[in-house]
Amino acid sequence: MKTYNFVQGTWPGEMEESLALRHITTQCDRLRNGEIANLAIWTPPGLGKSLTLERVAALLVAENPLVHIGVISYSDDIARRCSRAVRGLLEHPWVGERFPGLQFESTGETGWSMRAPGQDGRLTCVPRGILSSITGHRFDWTLIDDPIKNWADAWSEQIQTRTYENYIAAVVTRSSVFGKQIIIQTRWHARDLSGMVIDLAKENPKAPQWTVLCLAATNDDTGDGVGKDSYIYDTATDEYQYLDAYRSVFPTLFPREWLDERRATVGEAVWNSLFMGSPMPGDTQLFPPECWQRLDNINTDDILHIVSAWDLSAGKHDLSANVVLAQMATGGYTVLDCFARKLSFNELPEIIAARHDAITAKYRCRPLLIIEDASAGTQAIQVLQVRRADIPLIAVLPVKSKQERGLSVSHFVNAGLVSLAPGDWHDDFISELACFPGGGRFDDRADALIHALRAYISDGNMKDPHHNFNARYMLAPGRADSGRRQFEAECQHIMDDFDWND
Repeated sequence: MKTYNFVQGTWPGEMEESLALRHITTQCDRLRNGEIANLAIWTPPGLGKSLTLERVAALLVAENPLVHIGVISYSDDIARRCSRAVRGLLEHPWVGERFPGLQFESTGETGWSMRAPGQDGRLTCVPRGILSSITGHRFDWTLIDDPIKNWADAWSEQIQTRTYENYIAAVVTRSSVFGKQIIIQTRWHARDLSGMVIDLAKENPKAPQWTVLCLAATNDDTGDGVGKDSYIYDTATDEYQYLDAYRSVFPTLFPREWLDERRATVGEAVWNSLFMGSPMPGDTQLFPPECWQRLDNINTDDILHIVSAWDLSAGKHDLSANVVLAQMATGGYTVLDCFARKLSFNELPEIIAARHDAITAKYRCRPLLIIEDASAGTQAIQVLQVRRADIPLIAVLPVKSKQERGLSVSHFVNAGLVSLAPGDWHDDFISELACFPGGGRFDDRADALIHALRAYISDGNMKDPHHNFNARYMLAPGRADSGRRQFEAECQHIMDDFDWND
């Protein structure tokens, strides 16, 4: 039987059609059929994840009364409540009609077992808190529902460590040879249980591998009918499948207007963690949301130099990002614009050149182009050096450590030296930087910003970028030069032809 049909048949009252429930039950079916190894599900609070997981457990027992299941939560009480619900579902008339002959051998708060030929005497269902003793049991299925109690526990390093160590010692070691696991939770912290097991799987291919279903509260269209926030991720292949765009994961429960209000009320840290499945990294946060000053306007006469930095990806899953950063005569730096989109390699050189020309025209100041010299960036650099030799370009080597990357410039941002020009790109930019490193799905905007800042503050030939420019093109508005009129005519021609919002 399909998981969705079982959930629908046993749901309390009439079950409303749900995109989220379709995705969850589809992945559960893949796990039951052996198509995937283990399953992690991230959802906003209040989406009915516990009710769903109880029905997954009941279906497993109904189809095979000899199965052994561990039901794990953040406390014994919550796990026992889930265990009682599973037992009640197996006594439901709807289940009895479709799975006749189900009988209990024993029932109790600490576990219960089914009566069936071949039963080995072990408990069918064992409920336990994640920090409790789980010794003496071996599971074919381990179902973990919300292993974190609250925000305080999620941010406690001691509880993070105890939870993970007990999971390894008491859950992983007691899974049967063919055991499978489901973790379903609202994210609280980058180092919550599912975050740590996913990190382990990515670092070590011999570790248990996972499929991650992230159902964000909103999944806005990126321009090709899919979103960037909800996805299915496979740790074994490191591949993402992005889900079709939607305004709300459950419109009748969470209207988009209500979600937008919640975001404005709770702030970016809580919003990204609880509602978007992309928790910020807590005390290691290098670029907290409150460090950015949003400007109502900028005086372009104050622009001294501009750097246009790119972090490129030609893959179908990742974004290519461009951050345009100006050094200001008044002191500090201003992010003039941020662009991020999934692009094919064939599109990259043309779009890079077009944006460079548009920036030149808009601000009457030709920017220094900076591209990371790696993978797609290396190829784009080679093409641009041939096609657009007039563009001043510096190829920069990638810094492998995200932490090292961010630390090299974070002090400038946290000192309030980097502000944001007006634009509709602020929310995505601030959220991604707040999650860097280790909390978010994307880091392309962060890498582009870091490259731009390092152009001004790093040692070597990037310390003073204007040395890399033809002086005629470095003129800020109002400065006299013999080539000024021609330059401004070129700029106006570009502006007339360029759609800045494209």
